[in-house]
Amino acid sequence: MKTPQDILPLYSIGEIKKILPIHNGFINETFKIETTAGDFILQKMSPIFKPQVMEDIQAALAHLKKNGLTTMEIVKTKDGALSVVDEDSFWRMFTFIPGQTFEHIKNKHIAHEAGKLLGTYHRVLNTNFNYEFKHVRSIKHNIPAVYEKYKKVIEKNSNKELEKIFPVIDKVIALDLPKDLRKSVGHGDTKITNFIFSTDPIPKAITMVDFDDVGRHSNILYELGSAFRSWCAVYDGEKTHFSLEYFAYAFRGYWEGSKKFLLKKEFALIPRAIEVQCLQLASRFVRDYFEGNYFRFDPNKFTSRQAHSVYRTNECIDLYYEIEEKKEELLALIKKITNEK
Repeated sequence: MKTPQDILPLYSIGEIKKILPIHNGFINETFKIETTAGDFILQKMSPIFKPQVMEDIQAALAHLKKNGLTTMEIVKTKDGALSVVDEDSFWRMFTFIPGQTFEHIKNKHIAHEAGKLLGTYHRVLNTNFNYEFKHVRSIKHNIPAVYEKYKKVIEKNSNKELEKIFPVIDKVIALDLPKDLRKSVGHGDTKITNFIFSTDPIPKAITMVDFDDVGRHSNILYELGSAFRSWCAVYDGEKTHFSLEYFAYAFRGYWEGSKKFLLKKEFALIPRAIEVQCLQLASRFVRDYFEGNYFRFDPNKFTSRQAHSVYRTNECIDLYYEIEEKKEELLALIKKITNEK
């Protein structure tokens, strides 16, 4: 098993000054590398990803850059390779884009900026981009497959604290989006920590990182549902709530950036897409409670991985109930924004 010190000599990046771990990811190990030639991002990838994903990322970044967007760039090894294989995983390096990131949406301005950049990405990645993607995670946005894995785990394991919400998670199959929706190219992971903002007093969204699931795997609503679920989750000190204000600003930004990329029939499915993402993510946290091999946990806030999994599961269920209650308000906001001149 290699370390950053083993990997870095394979690159022509000048003299190494600092190796700084970054702990805001759920899955991969990430390091900021400061050198005499500049700063870079080095990552050791989870085994769920295969090296061929780098070809997909390279194609997507090139298309975005061609259309005038700021992007990170893949740093090749001295031998011209896109990655370095390490047993059952691999390492890869990107150029570093200076700016700031946020753990959570802090205000309506950040929500609007994130929505606008994501909308721009969706529009550009679905315009004159006919690349055939090579790396496909079969379970990504495949709700029946996610649900089947969840059911197999809970059939063999039990926990009274979690069992009370199992019937709620079971609703995800009936809620899943229609199968006849078009497939669109998506970024793959729209959590706010994957957005880089400027350090201006009023920050601007500069770019997105972490394209590991980029592809034409499903309808864009799955990605939008995931974005709005995470962006609009606001913790009030006791419980996490879904912010209609953040949603309104995020969706307005998306509408501006995407320039009518969404179809009319897709608008009405946005609240449902958010509900689906709440429940499928809850099922994955339940699985991780028992299996403990996917999500990383925060030892500074929780005593164990299981404790963190319980918290995350309940947070998803609470958000699901709120979306149920606010569905008509969400649809009214969508209608109002899409009818604005």
